[in-house]
Amino acid sequence: MSAAAKLRAPFPYYGSKIVAAPLIERLMGPISNLVIPFAGSLGELLGRSTPAKVETVNDADGLVVNAWRGLQYSPERMAELCDHPVHETTMHAAHDLLLAHAPELPELLRSDPKAHNVDLAAWWVWGRSCWLGGGWCQDTEAASAGKSGGMRVRVLGRSGTPYHGQGVAKPLRSKRQIPLLRGSDGTGVGYGVGINSGKQRTALLENFAALADRLRFVRITCGDWTRVATPAVTTSHGLTGISFDPPYCHTLRSTRLYREDNPDLSNEVRSFCVERDRDPLLRITLAGKGEEHDALLERGWSKHLWRPDGETIWASPNCEAAAQREMFGGAA
Repeated sequence: MSAAAKLRAPFPYYGSKIVAAPLIERLMGPISNLVIPFAGSLGELLGRSTPAKVETVNDADGLVVNAWRGLQYSPERMAELCDHPVHETTMHAAHDLLLAHAPELPELLRSDPKAHNVDLAAWWVWGRSCWLGGGWCQDTEAASAGKSGGMRVRVLGRSGTPYHGQGVAKPLRSKRQIPLLRGSDGTGVGYGVGINSGKQRTALLENFAALADRLRFVRITCGDWTRVATPAVTTSHGLTGISFDPPYCHTLRSTRLYREDNPDLSNEVRSFCVERDRDPLLRITLAGKGEEHDALLERGWSKHLWRPDGETIWASPNCEAAAQREMFGGAA
């Protein structure tokens, strides 16, 4: 991999912790085992300077897990399939195909540790890199029926007249999502984000191979987060760091960001943290926003703002103690 291309997810993903990864690693200190119950874009893993001896990541979304399995076990085929220009009609065809097969993916992924559908993985990565805004692989029909988690389309203007979109969508008179056509940083020349960004687009095979090498021994599971928060997955391997990044409370963000979502997840994870934060073999970090998890401060947790918009990492007392020992010297 070229020096200019750092390891990161080859697709855009809301809530990535790639920038916060060095902070999380520093707070945890030296650990034998790393567990990431909400995988997403794997920022906490890819942004580490040193891999842990054992690493386990999980996500409830089969499409996300399938994409990472594809990058882990079929990087060459993934690079070949993702080498495709932005094409609006193809993007919608891929979106419909992925929605149709999403329900069956968890069973496939659980059938074998290396099982994956490389074609669906590539279409997911490619399409996520082309899609504009939220709602990727969310069921629009479910959303219109009032179910949570889908993409909602504005159809009425302020006066009750039909609304057909704004900006580049206005002349199209279409409710269909348009592809992302701006440059990588929103200004100047560029082909887009994810695999369409300059650093990825010119070296897909090289970058995918580097990701496969980093993921070589990473255990990737698909299911509820509690399955990888048990002692068998955590403390049975020794000193363990758990990096929690659950979907934030719905009052703090859009509800269209993730295909698998639950408004109670943030509270559920915080409750787990309260139950386990005294375990000497656990060092826990919890991502959130604003004052979302400030209740933990009364238990000796520390709070670390890592972005000016309120993005914050809360660290358990054992993390804080480890960070202090590393700062002032002494055994970890």
